[in-house]
Amino acid sequence: GRIQEIRFIEGTNVKAGDVLFLFNTDESRATLAQAEAQQLLDRQNFERVREMRQKNLTSAQQYDEVLAKLKVSSAAVRWEEVRLDKLTIRAPFSGIVGLRKVSVGDYVKAGEDLVNLEALNPVKLDFKVPEKYAGSIRAGAAVKATVEAFPGRVFGGAIFAIDPRLDEPTRTLR
Repeated sequence: GRIQEIRFIEGTNVKAGDVLFLFNTDESRATLAQAEAQQLLDRQNFERVREMRQKNLTSAQQYDEVLAKLKVSSAAVRWEEVRLDKLTIRAPFSGIVGLRKVSVGDYVKAGEDLVNLEALNPVKLDFKVPEKYAGSIRAGAAVKATVEAFPGRVFGGAIFAIDPRLDEPTRTLR
C-alpha cells in the first residue's frame, strides 16, 4: 500500500502498540463497506427464510443455502476488517526506532523493511565458549560482560540458553 502518515521521529523511544505507519485506507474502507452491505442483505434474506422455514413454507435446502451465504458474507466482512487493521503498523514491543527507509507517499510491498526497532533493555548477547568449558556452563549461571562502546563498565546478566550443537570447525558452543 501507499504510506499516508509516519507517526514517529527517528531515533526516539516508542512503546509497544504505538502507531508507527498509517497506510492509505480508502480502497479497503470501500471494499469493507461493500462486504458489509452484502452481509446485511444476506442477514435479511436469512431471517425471512428462517421465519418461512419455521412455518414449513420453504425447503431445508433453501434454508441451508441462505445460511451458508450469510456465513460467507460474514467471513468476507471479517477478512476486510483484518486487511484494514493491517494498514496500521504498530510497534510490536517497546524500543528505539532507527532511521526510516520509506517516506510519506511511497508504495511498499508486503514484507518490505520500513524501519528497524531495537529493544535495548535487556540486551541479548550471543557469545561462544570453547568446548573444554562446556561442562562448567549452565542456563541460569551469572555472567559479566564488557563492551568497547562503554570502556570500564561491566554489565551483568545470566545465561538463558545454550545451543546443544557444537560448532565443529571452531569447537565452540554458542
